[in-house]
Parts: sequence; structure tokens; C-alpha cells
Amino acid sequence: MLYGFVLSFSGVLPPGIININTAIISVEKGTSKGVVFALGACLVVVFQVLISVLIAKHINMDDSVILMFEKIAVFIFFVLAVYFFLCAKKPPKRNPIAENLNRKAFLKGAFFSAINFFPLPYYIGWSKWLNFRGKFDFTNLNIALFIFAVILGTFIANYLYIIFFRRYKANPDKFSKRANYALSILTFSIAVFVLVKVNL
Repeated sequence: MLYGFVLSFSGVLPPGIININTAIISVEKGTSKGVVFALGACLVVVFQVLISVLIAKHINMDDSVILMFEKIAVFIFFVLAVYFFLCAKKPPKRNPIAENLNRKAFLKGAFFSAINFFPLPYYIGWSKWLNFRGKFDFTNLNIALFIFAVILGTFIANYLYIIFFRRYKANPDKFSKRANYALSILTFSIAVFVLVKVNL
């Protein structure tokens, strides 16, 4: 269980799509909406980790499968780079009577988590390595505890972003613009890095 927590916390803590969007939503819409966004992302992570562990249990992760994930990731991250750039360029909208904000935040968190393919090879590789080292067995109980620990680490890492960026609530528009530009640069850089790696 400790390994799952450490892997997820250390993997999610560096700036990325999910945690920065958690910060943006918490600054724009409030802490509770940021928490709901993070919970939506965590729900998808449950299935991503479960699929990863089952793949690691039954299938050898050869180079062709990894290459397939990387090619899909390149396309998605180029699209996200454009999306976040356009979000930064467009003027902010204010809708004080917007409905279903919790549901929208939850679904947005689930969506961004679902299009992030990197957790799959990440947890496949680590779970196979832990199993090889005798630190993890593919029993139902261990898998359930591993998933719980991953979700806990993922949520805590995202919540730290909510706490840290509370200071920017006085000027949410400026923060959102800068954060979206940062996300655009980040996703573009990741896409280029993976593209170069794939073609080496």
C-alpha cells in the first residue's frame, strides 16, 4: 500500500494537466469545485490503475504496446496544447447563476484524467517491477489496497495544489490566463519530447 501511495504522490505532484486544472478551478470557482474536479479525476484513475495492474499480471509489456501508447499520447498532447492556448487567449466569462457546477467540475476532471494515457504504462511498469522484486503480489486484496493507496496519493497531491494556489483567488482571471499558457507550453513540450523519443 505504501508503494502505491508514494508512486502516485510523487507522480502527480510535479505540475501536470490534472493538478494545474485543479488549481485553476479552485481559484475560479472555489475550493469545493476544485475538490470535485480532483474526485472526478480520481474516479478515472481507479480504472486506469486496475487496467494497468491486470495488464501487468497477464501480459508482457513489449515495445510495440509502449510505442502505441506513446503515439496516442503525442496526438492528444498536441491537441491539448492548442486547447489550453485558446483558453488563455479568450476573455473570461462570468456566469453567477450557472447550474450544475459540481457535476461539470466532476465530469471535467474525469475527462482530463481519461485522456491522459501516461498512468497506464507508468503503473504497468511499476507494478511489474514491484512484483519482480517480491514487493507486490497480484492478489485481489493487494490490488485493491494498491488502487486505494494510489487514489489517496493522487487526491492529496491535487489537494496540495488547491491549498497552495488559494492566494490567487483575489485575481482569478490573471491566474487562469497564466496557468493556461503554462499548460499549453507544458503539453506542447511533452508532445515534442515523446515525438522525438518515438522517432529515435
